[in-house]
Amino acid sequence: MEKLLENLEKIVKHNIIIILLFFIFLCFKLIFQVPVLNDGGDEAGQWFLALDILNENYDRFNSLHHNLRWANWMPSILIGIFNQSYEGYYIFNFLRSTIGFFIFYFLIAKVFTPLTAIVFLFLIFFDHDLMLFYFELNPLMTAIFYLSIIFLLVYLKKDKIFEGYNLFLIILLFFFLYGAKLPFIFFFVGFSYFALQLKGIKTFIKSIIIFGVFYIIETIIFNFFNPEFSNFGRIHEIAFNKTLHVNSMYDHFPNGMDITYIFERWLVNGNSIGYILGILMLCFLFNSKSEKFSILRNDINKQLLYYLGLAFFFCNTFFIISLKPFMMGQEHHTRYVAHLIFLLFPFIIYFFKYLLIKSSIILLPLYLAIFTIIFYPQFTYIYQFINKGQIIDYRSIVHQTNKYKKYSLIVEEQDCFLSNTKEGRLTITLNYFDRNNFKVFKDGDKWLAHRNGVNECKDYYLLDNMYNFIEY
Repeated sequence: MEKLLENLEKIVKHNIIIILLFFIFLCFKLIFQVPVLNDGGDEAGQWFLALDILNENYDRFNSLHHNLRWANWMPSILIGIFNQSYEGYYIFNFLRSTIGFFIFYFLIAKVFTPLTAIVFLFLIFFDHDLMLFYFELNPLMTAIFYLSIIFLLVYLKKDKIFEGYNLFLIILLFFFLYGAKLPFIFFFVGFSYFALQLKGIKTFIKSIIIFGVFYIIETIIFNFFNPEFSNFGRIHEIAFNKTLHVNSMYDHFPNGMDITYIFERWLVNGNSIGYILGILMLCFLFNSKSEKFSILRNDINKQLLYYLGLAFFFCNTFFIISLKPFMMGQEHHTRYVAHLIFLLFPFIIYFFKYLLIKSSIILLPLYLAIFTIIFYPQFTYIYQFINKGQIIDYRSIVHQTNKYKKYSLIVEEQDCFLSNTKEGRLTITLNYFDRNNFKVFKDGDKWLAHRNGVNECKDYYLLDNMYNFIEY
């Protein structure tokens, strides 16, 4: 087995092979893994906010905690300059996610091994949240993009990352992470401890000061656009302005949460086994005095992933915003912690390769069975594709764009629309095709939309039909 793996590593170690494999997976994604754009949630809303800013409309630049995620939506303006339709939305999210995926994949091939990277590539392309949000303006994918750039900088600069301009640049990237979503500040907590362990208290304090300066600048800018914004910054605004995030948590949990909710995050997540095993394994490997694992402890790239993963895991576990009643800062949606896939899974894959090399052939079925159980959520989608030739709810980019062209013609021809589901479906879908040209309102149990200037309608097009065009 050891000889076989060594020969495989030699075959796939060349950059051209590594890049070609990624290109094959990317083609697979564009043919089989493109979703219909979300007709609800805040992803599309942040795209529309970016377009509003681009068109000098600052009315929506307020303290709603989704809109405060400036580092998530602001970069999309670069694509919005050229294309403000659903095509621009697809293009921006595809480019951002692909860059993040590729950098992580390529660096894992260099920092770990090429075979580790290839197995990792399989897993990230068949993970539920990563498939679902690859083409959406969701903070999950934005965080992966920023983390990949941070990983790249550390790989290129090594110990010099803590010096002068390099330190300033990497703290700026961590600040952008925090700017994409407040809980992503937990990654900076991990980096600060990383800096303390490697370079001591001076670099640790310097990192905190640089981050603090960025925070002050952010506060000044937000105050300029919104004088009612907290003078103590975005963290204070979200934590203490109860019309924002806090109230939404009480809407879902009016009597608070059970204290066991702390640990339920790791029981309801499909990747829970991988996350918990990854954390336990890394805590053991990085604290072991065995020389066999010194290659992990002495590699700054692996140390970075370890400290970021450790901090994000424990800070999310104990992210408590109220004791009476007990309330955590986030619900247990799997996408909130899916970043751990990129920080922990490479170590698990690498460790299993080590077991395959060092163990007898009798134990191979056992190791493969354990590996399958750990990554069962990803293997279910692989099996689904092998069995049915497709992944439910996903189609090709050609199929989806053709469907949206049909939608566009319908919106162009009709003045009045109806939805039996929710306001978001009308507002978001119509804005994909004809920005701000419809008035949406509720009429009994239904949502209606009239084109601006049209006061009465005899016939309404059922917009829900647009979401029944998918051919199975």
